[in-house]
Amino acid sequence: MSQVKKQKVGKKSLLVLGSGLVVKPGVEYMAKQSTVFDRILLASRTEAKATAIAAACREAGATVPILTSELDVTKDEHAGRLADLVSQVDGVLSLLPYLFHAQVAEEAIRQGKHFFTTSYESPELKALGVKAKEKGLLMLNECGVDPGTDHMSAMRTIDEIHAKGGRVVELASFCGGLPAPDANDNPFGYKFSWAPRGVLLAAKNTATVLEDGKAVTRTGREVYSTAVRETVRGIELERFPLRDGTMFVEPYKLSGEVRKFHRGTYRYAGAWCDAIMALDSLGYLSLDVVPASANVATYLDLARHLLGVAGDADAVRAAVAKKLDIAVDHDLFKHFAFVDLFGDEAVPKDKAPLDVLCAAMEKRMQYAPGERDMIIMRHEYVCEYEDRHETVETVMNYFGVPDGDTAMARTVSWPIGIAITKLYSGEISLPPGAYRPTIPELYNPILDELSKLGVEYTDEVVSTTQK
Repeated sequence: MSQVKKQKVGKKSLLVLGSGLVVKPGVEYMAKQSTVFDRILLASRTEAKATAIAAACREAGATVPILTSELDVTKDEHAGRLADLVSQVDGVLSLLPYLFHAQVAEEAIRQGKHFFTTSYESPELKALGVKAKEKGLLMLNECGVDPGTDHMSAMRTIDEIHAKGGRVVELASFCGGLPAPDANDNPFGYKFSWAPRGVLLAAKNTATVLEDGKAVTRTGREVYSTAVRETVRGIELERFPLRDGTMFVEPYKLSGEVRKFHRGTYRYAGAWCDAIMALDSLGYLSLDVVPASANVATYLDLARHLLGVAGDADAVRAAVAKKLDIAVDHDLFKHFAFVDLFGDEAVPKDKAPLDVLCAAMEKRMQYAPGERDMIIMRHEYVCEYEDRHETVETVMNYFGVPDGDTAMARTVSWPIGIAITKLYSGEISLPPGAYRPTIPELYNPILDELSKLGVEYTDEVVSTTQK
């Protein structure tokens, strides 16, 4: 199959859609590659946000022109505007919410333009990837951090193990975005850069893991109740699976050899899982709107309603302790007090308990000026060789810049920015088709460049047992 032409003659252009919290570092990286790009179009529902990102990139030394535009893909009247913007560029990077990727990808492919995202490959994107291949185009998905460099760093090590004649019989792959230890100052051990609804909804989802070679699906409560504690780079964490990790057995080239495969996320040890399970038991994760007849005006009222009790805050605390079968001085009450669940603050009207809890968390669990976030990732591989067993780990721990870029923003948008830059320059050359970064042609140059930027993935053999 023919390669997508390198086309180093003439600089390239890119349309970036979105102006959210992760956009700026990736755009800045590309806008500093003046030998590759002649312009970047940045379109957002709120053009003022796009303009602010462009200005910040210029202040950071970017020299490639960044042109901004207003675009709201949810509005039918903007369909023509999307088509017009796509017509002006060589490729499209969607950093919009994942629900809109397929709509944008369809337009890009219709006009013969390459398409890129950091998000999981949905069934719709997978189908569009076939069309992209037929038209001689590239589609690259899952090129952020999780998904993204989790694939890359795992596959680099898996390929090395296979090249040495080894088999990976167990793999645990976990990644979390958390407050840095110096900013970890609330009982939940977590902070939000955006609305927490999605994080709380995830507590209601199932997760599928591979155990003894068989797929096992756990309910939300089972996921949290079986969380495993471990120490990574001196940080005490708890890990639990998310989504269906077994879908990556084949892309990771582990079919027929891996017997145990867990893929998920991290929280600080003892801070999150028990608290979320308790809040679920109390009814705070319910999506049923509280009826007006319940006369719920304050958080204390909501607690009374959910527990079916009357009385003051002390009476409610006693009812909570009874419901959860804990003492009234249990550490979980620190979580409840932090978000003032038994206080007199007014609750949002006509909302479900989950949304009321979200409002309380969002108000109190934001990053303060000068605080840093971090990304922490670890893969653990149990390997079999002809003469030995080995346990190998890959670790990455990257911190945000106080009052600057977050670790989340850099680790999500740098990888896709690097990939597009190297595809445009011809340093990476691939046949037409849809990809995730699980092949060495992608993961090696991207990980190498990330290392130069300070995001390093280190491998270590932590134990060896001779057969």
